[in-house]
Amino acid sequence: NAGFYSGNGQLAIGGEGMTGAIQELTLWDKNLTLPELQSRMHSVKSNCTEGLAGYWRFDEGHGSKATDLVRSRHFYLDSESAWWKNFTNYSLALGQNSGNDNAANVRLDGIGLNDDDDFVLETWMRADSKQKDGDIFILHNEPALLSFRLDSENHLVFDYSIYTAEVTKTSIADDQWHHIALAVNKSNNGMAKVYVDGQLCTQVPSEYINATAVGHLNIGYANKPDFTMNDDGQIIGKDWINTPALNGYIDELRIWKGQRSASVINDWMYKRATGNEDNLILHLPFEADSLNSSSRTVTYPILYS
Repeated sequence: NAGFYSGNGQLAIGGEGMTGAIQELTLWDKNLTLPELQSRMHSVKSNCTEGLAGYWRFDEGHGSKATDLVRSRHFYLDSESAWWKNFTNYSLALGQNSGNDNAANVRLDGIGLNDDDDFVLETWMRADSKQKDGDIFILHNEPALLSFRLDSENHLVFDYSIYTAEVTKTSIADDQWHHIALAVNKSNNGMAKVYVDGQLCTQVPSEYINATAVGHLNIGYANKPDFTMNDDGQIIGKDWINTPALNGYIDELRIWKGQRSASVINDWMYKRATGNEDNLILHLPFEADSLNSSSRTVTYPILYS
């Protein structure tokens, strides 16, 4: 028989040479029968679940804190590298990393986003420290005149309409993963805010932001007009050219319809979306899951275009 636990004192996991992994630690303040435990062991609980005295999902995947969703009695890990992910992650390789200087694009027609809608565009990006000369585009939509790019110093720049805003004052082409999010609040003439790794870096009036629901969203390059001029400076021809591809990777590209607060953006940065979330109107994880013959989850890459 287990001893009586009053909910006081420290609760420790592991130690004394133990190796392994743990997920979803649940503490109840009442007795549960074996059938009750079996029926609940695969379900996600909320902080309002009756009888729940402590709930640690261990799904943060980053940092050194594992959050208790019930009473804020958090676990603190010895190392930020203590997390273990039981899946293989794939991302979209671009430029020299793709083997043949590839980029990609996806059509935005039909995702249901209008010019006056609030929306959030977010992605993970890892840019190599060695890039080609000139501006390197991460995301670009020509009809909306909207893009994220690296300038000549590899600072992150946000282009919107006829304007440009510097997002970072240091290079983000550093062979590290960075999360970029654009949160546009148009419903009450609010601001369009750009977050990098969960931190607000710049904001501009949302009235200058066009919806991205037409044309293609170019990933890792831009398709821009190239005009031919006569001697009098008049346009006599127009062609389209592709800019050099980003050397790097893109992962978990999402567009949400509606507003999302900074805390929600931060909370979802490290979470894997399933594609069934409310208001998620575009989701490109560049991978999919299936079960093998042993009923184990297998992750495999998928390219969307």
